[in-house]
Amino acid sequence: MHVVVRIYSGHDTSEGLEKLEAQKGEVRDILAGVPGFVSYNAFRTGGDSYTTVTVCESEEGTKESYKRAAEWVRVNLENPGTPSDIVEGMTFLSF
Repeated sequence: MHVVVRIYSGHDTSEGLEKLEAQKGEVRDILAGVPGFVSYNAFRTGGDSYTTVTVCESEEGTKESYKRAAEWVRVNLENPGTPSDIVEGMTFLSF
């Protein structure tokens, strides 16, 4: 499995949080259609900060999920913010 973690923080992330929550069904449908998609999680980390975790069977899947998500962001958010940190890699343990 390939995992990508993106950390968003700062005042410009509140719109992203609100839109993700309000349109979670639409976001789910976009990402679930990615070949090899396993899961997507977004969670609050305090204030307007949040973190997302995308898991796909391969790196190609996480790249495709990012491409689709970026298009959704381009269409739906005026000020999407930028992840302050991105960590990714292949899993070596998974339960």
